Amino acid sequence: MKIKLEVTLDDLVAFNNFHLEHSSITNYNKILRYVLTTVWIINALIAIVRGQIITTIVFILLAAFVIFFWKKVFKYFVSRQVKAMYKEGRNQGTIGFHDLTIGDDAIVQENDSGSYMTKWNYVEKILKTERFILVYNSAISAYIIPRRGFIDNNTYNELYDLIVHKKSSAS
Repeated sequence: MKIKLEVTLDDLVAFNNFHLEHSSITNYNKILRYVLTTVWIINALIAIVRGQIITTIVFILLAAFVIFFWKKVFKYFVSRQVKAMYKEGRNQGTIGFHDLTIGDDAIVQENDSGSYMTKWNYVEKILKTERFILVYNSAISAYIIPRRGFIDNNTYNELYDLIVHKKSSAS
């Protein structure tokens, strides 16, 4: 099966945010978030005991910020960094139109800059979201298949099922 798709900078940003949200770095991020919140709450309590109202308010506001806005701020900075990195080069092999072939032995992506092939038994994992299908060819990179290129959910789900079938048949 051969399909034509377009990967945009927004797709890459969404992939990177999705990957970071679901990778082991998220555990580190959660720990950092809880440690900062705990430290600021303890400092607020100490400031209350000392009668330092303004210092107490500052520490409570910092703790509230981390509790309510940490994920959004983290996502914003990841998006900003990804966009900045991709502006450094032409990225012809990443951004733009691709022909994706779902073969019996491998998945192959072709574009003007070349072709990239991954045999099914080397595919690390396959994920489906509302926005895209991800066929991971390593721990941090994947073939991104955007949902917007499909007529309906049936076609999108059938492609996902086909990819999963090809991967499981190769194992």
